[in-house]
Amino acid sequence: MTHREPRDHAAASRFQLLAAALSLLILVLVLAALEYAKERDSLIDSLQAQARLLGEASIPALIFDDEEAAHSNLVSITRAANIEEAALYRMDEDGTPRRFAHGTASGQAPAFLGARAPNVPFIVPSTRLDLRFENATIGTIHLVANNAALIKKVGLYLITVGSVALGALGIAAFLTAQLRRRATAAERQLETRTKFDELTGLPNRRSFNSRLRRATEDAHASTQPLALLLCDLDNFKLINEGLGHTAGDELLRQVSERLGKAVRQSDTLCRLGGDEFIAILPNTGAEAAAKAARHILQAISDRYVLGERTVSIGTSIGIALFPADGETPGQLLRAADAALYAAKSAGRNSLHFFSPLLDAQVHERMDLENGLRQAMERNELEVHYQPQFCLGTGRLTGAEALLRWHSAEFGKVPPDRFIPIAEAAGLIGHLGTWVLEEACRQTAAWLPHAPDFLMAVNLSTRQLEDPELPQQIRSALERHGLDARHLELEITESALMRQAESSFAALAAIDTLGVRMSLDDFGTGYSSLSYLKSLPISALKIDRSFVQNLPDDPDLVGITQAILAMAHALDLNTVAEGVETEVQRDFLAARGCNFAQGWLFDPALPAAAFTERYFGA
Repeated sequence: MTHREPRDHAAASRFQLLAAALSLLILVLVLAALEYAKERDSLIDSLQAQARLLGEASIPALIFDDEEAAHSNLVSITRAANIEEAALYRMDEDGTPRRFAHGTASGQAPAFLGARAPNVPFIVPSTRLDLRFENATIGTIHLVANNAALIKKVGLYLITVGSVALGALGIAAFLTAQLRRRATAAERQLETRTKFDELTGLPNRRSFNSRLRRATEDAHASTQPLALLLCDLDNFKLINEGLGHTAGDELLRQVSERLGKAVRQSDTLCRLGGDEFIAILPNTGAEAAAKAARHILQAISDRYVLGERTVSIGTSIGIALFPADGETPGQLLRAADAALYAAKSAGRNSLHFFSPLLDAQVHERMDLENGLRQAMERNELEVHYQPQFCLGTGRLTGAEALLRWHSAEFGKVPPDRFIPIAEAAGLIGHLGTWVLEEACRQTAAWLPHAPDFLMAVNLSTRQLEDPELPQQIRSALERHGLDARHLELEITESALMRQAESSFAALAAIDTLGVRMSLDDFGTGYSSLSYLKSLPISALKIDRSFVQNLPDDPDLVGITQAILAMAHALDLNTVAEGVETEVQRDFLAARGCNFAQGWLFDPALPAAAFTERYFGA
């Protein structure tokens, strides 16, 4: 049921809007006039400075009657973007000025600087300078500005200010309409019990479908925006498996209560099933939808008390907007689902808007995930090795093993595309184990050529969480007859701190094997010095973001020197990543960096190419 506004109230609102528009128009015109005056004064100051410089060169031309030199000077100055015409006048014996020489930007005759006297309108900025010699005025210089540039600049200013003013007026009109509709909105019709979720008391999927259909119809009829927020709890499965389904149900009830308080009374909140909730936000555009989603994220993230246990959980939110992302309920729901997938892929506990590009990316990501699952069977994966060198001696000391994917369907897929997909799909542990095996096998093959060769292999967060990791490492070493001192495992600072306690336990178990460990991308995370001192690591890897602008960026110079000094104080080796120039190499070497890798030395190479290049076999 809707209520029609009284006509006099609507007329008063339109009058107020018109008055506000006229006020804004007057304000914009005043601001434009002030801007024109400021720019005109600035332009005239510039003309006066240029006239003084020109005057010094023009006095000799008048004294020696060198019209050609005067003309050349004037033509040169009209090449400046702010000058349209320039003229040098000579004083006759009776004191009457006569044009001695002139120059114009267009190469045509002057429009304002006549043969006997200038005739420049006030609206066109210009300046005049008297030329004196032996206490007598022998001539004058007149410069006329390029008024088109000034008008264009002020015009752009006028457009900008006007656009901002119109935007402000539009927002005010929109908000006024929103408040008016909210004040006159009728109470919603009560839903039957069959349309509510038994656990949470929220409308269920069946009710949601009918409510979304009505909401899109209303939005279409009123031409008002509509937002759909699809929420999915992060890692809810762990609560069910770890604490039982009773605790999981209690958590869902508490989450539904917080969601109900986080949305507006005019919004519709439903439970689709499992750990999925969805909110229909009428009269809500992108900015308001993002604000509402952030409010939900904050509300969900607070701790929950489940019996004697206290737990925390996050949520991922996909946002779809009517009519931009879909005009039917099915289209909107598919868009919100795609946006939710993107939010979870981005790291969870985040929000993401749908876009046509996102739709294509989601399908591409699904295709890449399917391709990645078959990549090992198709022999599309390969380990490349980037060499590492001692900066003190220039000697090859080892390499970092890096995974590469050459897909028959997608071509060369860069690691920054497929590694996040592997992590989200739960494939990273399987891939990491395969890389470890390949790296150990290849290291054993290279040891006859380089007895002290050290192979660095990256570990993911998922691998650190695997209790079988130490045994996998031990088995790989034994299988290839490789001594543990030839293997170094790299752990990123962010991965280490994400699950600090479990990560430290895993590192301690690995340390008993005699395998070296290094902290990768150091300086980009948030590890503390106390943690750093207690870790069983032997090296810090300086992230390429600190190296790439050395030694030109003083901030990066200070950070790099601090990292090196701290590493030396803790008796840790340092490895610089992304070294691309000799200047960077020399800077790092001079400050005590031990090792380096990067394109200055070599990119990551296939095993055969690495062997041929460094071992001649």
